[in-house]
Order: sequence, then C-alpha cells, then structure tokens
Amino acid sequence: MTFNTPWGMFRYLRNAMGLISAGDEFNRRGDDAIAGIPNVKKIVEDIIIYDKDEDTHLQRVKEVIQRCDEHGITLGRRKSTIAEPSVTWCGYRISKDGYTANPGLVDALTKFPVPRTGLMALLPARSAFVWEGLQQQAFEKTIAELTSPRVLTQFRPGANLRLETDASQRFGLGFALYQEEGKVWKILRVGSRTLAPAETRYSVTEIELQGVVWATKKLKFYLRVNHKALDEIETPRIQRMKEKMNMYLATAVWRPGVKHTVADAFSRYPVSEPTEDDLEGDEEMEKSVKLTLNAVSLQDPKLEEVRLKTETDPVLLKLKEVIVDGFPEHKANLDTELRDYWGIRDKLSIVDGLIMYGSNRIVIPTSLRRQVLDELHAAHQGRERMLQLARQSVHWPRIHEDLSNLSKGCDDCATHKASQAKEPLVQDEQPSRPGEAVAADLFLYEGREYLVITDKYSGWPEVYDCGKSGVNTKDVEKAIARWMAALGVPVRLTTDGGPQFKGEAFKEPVGHPA
Repeated sequence: MTFNTPWGMFRYLRNAMGLISAGDEFNRRGDDAIAGIPNVKKIVEDIIIYDKDEDTHLQRVKEVIQRCDEHGITLGRRKSTIAEPSVTWCGYRISKDGYTANPGLVDALTKFPVPRTGLMALLPARSAFVWEGLQQQAFEKTIAELTSPRVLTQFRPGANLRLETDASQRFGLGFALYQEEGKVWKILRVGSRTLAPAETRYSVTEIELQGVVWATKKLKFYLRVNHKALDEIETPRIQRMKEKMNMYLATAVWRPGVKHTVADAFSRYPVSEPTEDDLEGDEEMEKSVKLTLNAVSLQDPKLEEVRLKTETDPVLLKLKEVIVDGFPEHKANLDTELRDYWGIRDKLSIVDGLIMYGSNRIVIPTSLRRQVLDELHAAHQGRERMLQLARQSVHWPRIHEDLSNLSKGCDDCATHKASQAKEPLVQDEQPSRPGEAVAADLFLYEGREYLVITDKYSGWPEVYDCGKSGVNTKDVEKAIARWMAALGVPVRLTTDGGPQFKGEAFKEPVGHPA
C-alpha cells in the first residue's frame, strides 16, 4: 500500500492496522504456525487441543506453545482454558459427550428480567397490574419457547446473517443476530449489557454507534441499525468508533424503531455488566474529546467558568438531564425551554461537565453569552467573520441573530468588513481509489502548449504535448483519450472551465475510447 504525502511517496513496511486484508494474512500465518500438529484445530485466533489422555495432552499443549513462540505469536493466559473436561469454542460447548449450543449466547433471553410494570396497552383501562403464579408460569414458558430450536438456530457457513442493534441512553445496549433459514430469519445469538458511566454522557448518535461497535467486536455480519443520523458522522469520538469497524464488510441500514423490537427490548433490560474488553479503547476516546476542548478559542480559566455557570443555569441543567435520559419521541413532549435544541439533539453530548454541540462547540450558559458576544465582536471584523469564529467554538439558540444585531449597529464593523467578501472555498470530494478523480490543465513552455492530467488519489501526473500555441477542444480531447486508453475512464474530471474544455464531448457521459 503506497500513498502520497507532501514529503514524497510512502509505503508500509509491515501490515497496517485496519486494512481489510489484515485478517486473511493473520489467519494464514496462524495456520502455518500449527500446521502438522495432530488433534489441533483453529478458527481465526481460537485454538482447541484435544486428546484421549492427560500426558499426551500436556505434550501437545507444549508443542503448540513452542510453535507459537517460534512464529512470534503471543498467547493470552487470561483467555486460555487448560485441562478442562469441556470448553466453549466458536459458539459451541464441547466435551467428551459431543457438542451443544453455548448457553451463554442467549443469556439476554434466559436471564431476561421478570416484568415489574404493566403493559397498559395490553390491559383493560384502569386495571391493576398483578403478577402471580399463573403469570410467572406463562413468562417462563415464553422464555423456554424463545430459546427452543423452533426459534433458535445453529451457525451455518455461507448463510445470510443480519444483526440488529439498539441503545437506550438510560439503560444499556442490546443486539440480536439472525440467520436466514429459507424465508424465515431465526435467532443465532443475542446479547445485552448496561452502560458504563462514561457512556451515559454520550449523545444519541454516539451511544447508538457504540452499540454497533460493541456488537461488531463479537460478530461479523450484515448490519441493520435503527438510528438514521448515523449517516451523518462527524465527532472525534464517532470517528474513532468507525475506525474500530474498518475490519468488517458491513452495510448499515436504517430501520424504524417500531419494527426494531428485539434489540430494543434487550437494550432496555440489559442482563450483564460491561467487561474490560467491552470498554477497551473508551478511555482513549474520552481523552480525544477532551483534547478537542483544549483546542477551542476559549482559554482554560474561561472553560472552568463556563463549567461552573452551566451547573447553575436552570435551562442547561434540564438539557443535561434530557441528554442523559434521552429526548422524547415528539417535540411537543419536550419542555418549552428546550425546544430550541430539538433540531440538534442527536449532536449534543456531555464532556467533562460541559454540554458539547458536535465535536468542538460548547453550549454557553445564558449568564455568559453577553461576555462571549463581546469577545467575538472585539476585533470588529463584521458579521461573517464573527459567525465563522462562533462556529469553531461556541453555540446557543439564535446565536446568528444575536451576532447580526450586534454587527448592524456597529460603525467599526461596517468600516472594516471587506467590500467584496471572498467566496468560501469548496472542498473537493476525496477520491477513494486511483483513477476515480483526475484534474487537467494547460500550460505553455518554450512556445508549445502541454496538457497535464493528474490523478487526485495518487498524485500521478501525465503530460501531453498538444503542439504550438492555439490549442483547441479537439487537441484536448485527443490528449484525454490517450489518458483513458492507458489508465482508464475517471469518474470525475476537474478543469478550470477554459474554452478548450467546453466542447460537446465534455457535456456527455464519457466512455472508453476503445
């Protein structure tokens, strides 16, 4: 893998983390390490060793450990099980009697808590919720049915898989993995856990994606999630979550919450606590978000003042509570004072006592807004520059309106603002592979005109001699055709829009010249 940088072309000398081919190479080297040892099986990183007697078994274990040492493979003692009559391996419980499904794979079902409140929609109006022997018997029968072969299935390589995930900001995370059996989707595995303290302060989008990340660390699958805003991922914490999923070939599909019943139930009634593996990397994510705070324009003493004022601001205290507990389903059910935050609810989170909007904007309490306005206005650079500064660090409802009013009544702002403001730069869409996007331009050298075409992904340039000055559209078309014949047809071609690039050929879809 070679990539272009301002300092030249660089190539990895060893396998980089996150490359989709890393798993295949890992498997190949692991297979080579234990090749030829009898009674040893391996799937990915899980190795099982079996024998008829203890002496032979210990000798076999020593041989496997020695092979791993010779091939530079590290084994974790905490994750190893030695000299046991039965082991859990790849979804099965294996012993001398054969194999059965691992009961731990459906703990979220078998340990599902007994209902403690009535489902009023299923009961007559004003009826008391009563839970007695008959109800307990029906509940246990339901759990038994849900964990029976009629509902559950064993993993079958090659079958279509679907994972549904859900997160509840007040309770936990849940997932259900299905396998397609004919025209029916049967449950393969389910799981749930409570939230760690840091996770309770995540925004809605972040906690939903955390549910996906947690499940992907256990499974490989076709994804289906129920949070539509996951398509708009932007915060550092979310970017780090996405990095953890680079190894998976997964497709995220939004699904309405009313159809997302199984994973939703598990997220509201989690049965297990988060393990060390579940929380691995979360501390680094918290540090990443806190480093963002240090990069905003407000100084550290000011941050402390904002934090203290936030704790005494009645509206922001209500907002904090709603961020942790979750926004209601409808705006009409939200406190009137908080409705200005409805449109950005998916991007609000709590970090180190501060309410964050997106990755870098702090929600300013009411008592400090005038002071922040004065700081933004101090340089008298006009409305647009003040708005630009505000977007980098602060937010509150109608901040644009407040800055506009401040600028309108200021003679210094009118004097200093540019008579013709520059158009904002438009960032090109970044290509994902060589040949996807190219740029072309003409230049004159020693009386001859040349067309240079550069691949935007790799930086590879090609220069074509178009003859003496006076190049026309046909000359440019011929040079571009030579590029496509050699390197393929690009998806996007960027030019400066000169007359040589305005022929009819540039207005139609381009095909390979061959």
